[in-house]
Amino acid sequence: MAELQRTDIGPILRWRLRQTKQPRPEEVVVESAAAKGLWSQWHSFVLKDGVLFRRTEGKRGRPSVLQLIVPAMKRSEFVTHFHRGMTGGHRAFRSTLEQVSVTSHRASYIR
Repeated sequence: MAELQRTDIGPILRWRLRQTKQPRPEEVVVESAAAKGLWSQWHSFVLKDGVLFRRTEGKRGRPSVLQLIVPAMKRSEFVTHFHRGMTGGHRAFRSTLEQVSVTSHRASYIR
């Protein structure tokens, strides 16, 4: 639970664990810019086994996708994992980005 205190997604995850109703704007005003950005997408969040995902509509007739929301302090490690794994190696940056985008969502994309 210490992770909930130290990350940019911590406030959103704490609220989502306690409630389904979106917190009032007055509750969010003291939080980080990343948390405020995530708050604006409240209704697209799904919690599975205590892990926060964002449901995105599929493109070109594809089904919706759950994207893992990765805390800022773990993003580099997350991308490195995909780049080094079986789907990475010498593949181009775009291929790695496509692999990551299938399973994650970076809060900075919101801005």
